[in-house]
Amino acid sequence: MYAFTSAGLFLTALAYLPPVPPAGKQDAKKALEALQGEWRITNSGLDNNELKEVFEKQGKVVIKGAKATLLVKADVKKEVKFLGVTIKLAPGKKPKEIDLKVEYVIPVSGVESTAKGKTIKGIYSLVGDTLKLYTADDDEARPKKFPARGERGVVTLTRVRPKK
Repeated sequence: MYAFTSAGLFLTALAYLPPVPPAGKQDAKKALEALQGEWRITNSGLDNNELKEVFEKQGKVVIKGAKATLLVKADVKKEVKFLGVTIKLAPGKKPKEIDLKVEYVIPVSGVESTAKGKTIKGIYSLVGDTLKLYTADDDEARPKKFPARGERGVVTLTRVRPKK
């Protein structure tokens, strides 16, 4: 018969536990889980008033897993996929960082976008049901902070809760 000390029992129990992922990966996974669902575009951050109106009145973002899709209503029963990205988060950074790898952009006049395959670097903030994103233009460096209130460029999304 074996005599186990409390330390021996503890070490034996540890041997049967699954490996714990590094804290950074755990934090990113948890942060991504918090973004899941449907989001209404409350501020597109665009200067072009025509596009701004279309996105804010008829657009929505759906996040499922690490994929985000921008959908725009084409008519009463149809939505068109406008943009598809893969999300990578770094919630431990100050400010929190987000990378959006462009997987799909709707072709305009039959011409494919040059953005496909590029990674858009940005920062984000999630407070309650409000998600704010601020991204760099093209190949610029990641923004260090959100712009002053009222400046263009900040995209604001509001979570759509299922009706009870």
